[in-house]
Amino acid sequence: LQAGHPVPVAFGLVAREMPDPIGTQFGTALDEMNFGRDRALALRDIGERFPNPEFLFFTAAVEMQRESGGNLVNILDNLVKTMRERANLKKKAFAMSAEGRLTAVIVGSLPYIMLAYFLGTNPSFILDQIENPMFWPMMGGAWVMWLIGMITIWRMVNIKV
Repeated sequence: LQAGHPVPVAFGLVAREMPDPIGTQFGTALDEMNFGRDRALALRDIGERFPNPEFLFFTAAVEMQRESGGNLVNILDNLVKTMRERANLKKKAFAMSAEGRLTAVIVGSLPYIMLAYFLGTNPSFILDQIENPMFWPMMGGAWVMWLIGMITIWRMVNIKV
């Protein structure tokens, strides 16, 4: 597009030069457009076959430019800039939540590590308690609290960007 090619020619270049799956998808859309299908419908079909949020942004930008006019190159440049900033933000959020994920692993595995330790060093400490009528309700309650804690930690470190 920056070289001055029209949109269908640019789609053809993408179809020829990009690897699969996106090159094939653009080739299919170009064939559909050459046989008379509307460009918006062909792009929506790609969006259904290739459900990627960035591609949906691209489709929306191309169709908005078609309806309202404007410089498609500038619109796509701004879209690329936004996508790169979004990807960087995802990476930063992932890095900042690393401590929380490590905490989840340690806290989540600690009860099982302690159970293995007690069974390995003094099995009667645990096995004698199995006969106690309160053992299984207490273990069930402990497991429920463990599950609530793991879900809480997961929700805290799973940042949506």
